[in-house]
Amino acid sequence: MTALSGSRFNRLLLFKFTHKQTMRILAILFFYLSFVGIANAQFKGKVFLDKNKNKLADTSEPGIANVAVSDGQNVLSTDKEGSFNLPGHSKTRFIFITIPAGYKLTDKHYIKVGETTDKVYNFGLVEDPTSAGTSVKMLQITDTETDKYNDWIVNVKNYAKKQGISFIVHTGDICYEKGLNFHANQITSETLGKQIFYCIGNHDLVKGAYGEELFENLFGPVYYSFDAGPAHFIVTPMRSGDFQPSYTVDEVISWMKNDLAAVDKNKPVIIFNHDLLTYNDQFILKGKNDSINLNDNNLKAWVYGHWHNNFVRKSEKTGIHYISSAPPDKGGIDNSAGQFLSIEIDKNGVKK
Repeated sequence: MTALSGSRFNRLLLFKFTHKQTMRILAILFFYLSFVGIANAQFKGKVFLDKNKNKLADTSEPGIANVAVSDGQNVLSTDKEGSFNLPGHSKTRFIFITIPAGYKLTDKHYIKVGETTDKVYNFGLVEDPTSAGTSVKMLQITDTETDKYNDWIVNVKNYAKKQGISFIVHTGDICYEKGLNFHANQITSETLGKQIFYCIGNHDLVKGAYGEELFENLFGPVYYSFDAGPAHFIVTPMRSGDFQPSYTVDEVISWMKNDLAAVDKNKPVIIFNHDLLTYNDQFILKGKNDSINLNDNNLKAWVYGHWHNNFVRKSEKTGIHYISSAPPDKGGIDNSAGQFLSIEIDKNGVKK
């Protein structure tokens, strides 16, 4: 038997595959190496006080300590200098922060991986009196389903300014490509004068490489959190929709456990989603392999849309509020008027 040299053996091995098979193997190898690279990456950055609001971490601007930062799975807090170093994981697409109470952003709460030329992920904050204190006011809008500018947008803006609203949450069904692009351009923190946070609805999972691709390009990650007043707020994604998402419920649960582990156990937790998790008293989010009992994490309210109705209920057993609002431009299927909902949160949850 004649021994083959390594190079000759490799040529013969590749010869046994068709061109199509070889290209498929190379593609798999490429994606595998890409994922390994991301998983072993380190994402460094700083959360800083952006005194001049130029969105840049100038040398004279101090860092902000104890701000939670995440890569979509791992969650850690910034050090005394405001710096962080995240490990990343195989599906890291964003680095994002939990905005602390008493602050607001000068840019976005997230940065897409690879978006920065210097590979540094910096987040600027400024003080915000409306986000501090023993209670905080917010507005919920939902199911706007439009790509047209209407009076309700002006009404939301004016009400938020006059009533000292801290932030606005859109609980999903921005609706399809036209609606998503319209909201990303016309209904923003800049145009409203208040921070606005978006949930993904079933009609916001649209055609693309994966269902949430367009949403991510316009609004960032589909799950994240922020603090305001005495409370911790969590934005969660719709389980499914018009097109298949790339995320799984187990992935959301895994991140949520890490997120909540960094939160003071006495803080009231408010969760936003496009749909209600359950009408029962026990809010248990279940995936295929994992679950989390949100009652054990001081859940005080689940705020949602989807049903186009005006519905508020407080559980007599748990004290958890179930809160849904009708669309602001067309009202609800229960004949409720077009509306946006004002909610005040204190240390006990939803304030009466």
